[in-house]
Amino acid sequence: MSVQPIFLDMKTINNFAETVAEKLKFYAGGDLNFIVEKLGGNVHYLNIDDWFKNGDGKIKVKDKKFDIFVSNFFGPYRTRFTIAHELGHYFLHSLAGAKDIEKERLGSDRLETEANWFAAGFLMPKKIFLEHKKICDDVGYLAGIFNVSNSAVNYRIKNLERLKRE
Repeated sequence: MSVQPIFLDMKTINNFAETVAEKLKFYAGGDLNFIVEKLGGNVHYLNIDDWFKNGDGKIKVKDKKFDIFVSNFFGPYRTRFTIAHELGHYFLHSLAGAKDIEKERLGSDRLETEANWFAAGFLMPKKIFLEHKKICDDVGYLAGIFNVSNSAVNYRIKNLERLKRE
């Protein structure tokens, strides 16, 4: 169950993530557990022993069903990004369940970067994000609107600035 990057650029992955969110009727700040269940998946929260073995998050896709495993020791905003990140692996690397995969969230290789790009685009769609940023560019305000961490907002800002330059 080797997982390979898809080597699409950030803009393409971002646009794809936003399209997926739109088709699933996911709105900014919405319930990710509901989305996972709607897709036929389950979210499991790791106890301390499993967390040490698996890291922050993990996805297992088998026979078109999937399970996402996340740490029970981080706050809800970080957990939301992790779930969206694992959905990135589901859509990008298992091709929405067409390929069986098992991927732990360890490291910062291309595979993880692609899943992070997906998560940022899925949780914070560009148009809505920029509209809110125009109203108030405070990171805490934006984090509250999208129910994500300040780090996730800063990551999104950095990526949107990079997209502007490309």
